[in-house]
Amino acid sequence: MAVLSSAGPLGDYLRALQANHTLHPRSMSPRSTSLAGPAPIVASYRLFNALASEIAMSTTLEILEAEALKLAPSDRVRLLERLIASLDSDPEVEAAWEHEADRREALLESGSVAEVSGPDAVNRLRSRLAG
Repeated sequence: MAVLSSAGPLGDYLRALQANHTLHPRSMSPRSTSLAGPAPIVASYRLFNALASEIAMSTTLEILEAEALKLAPSDRVRLLERLIASLDSDPEVEAAWEHEADRREALLESGSVAEVSGPDAVNRLRSRLAG
């Protein structure tokens, strides 16, 4: 067991818990204490590590945010696109698109379909939608 003081980066959290309570090291449930003044917080190593990790993560995120905000707007846009793409990654969807691209490429190479330029494709779609 470790005894945590109310100083340092965990101070706010610990002060909130110290309102006449102490944490029992086995159950981590609050138990009243009759000590005068703030009760000491007794916590397990696991709880301490969880709190320290959360504080480190928020500090890391704050540093990353500050660094990202220093980037030029175009670089921030590119970073944002990459971050969003990393969240949307689904192996099944990626495999399906890869298969579809291969199928379309094979159709082009076999000559069974003809290439159409982008502007021509847009004009054809507009014509279909208009009429």
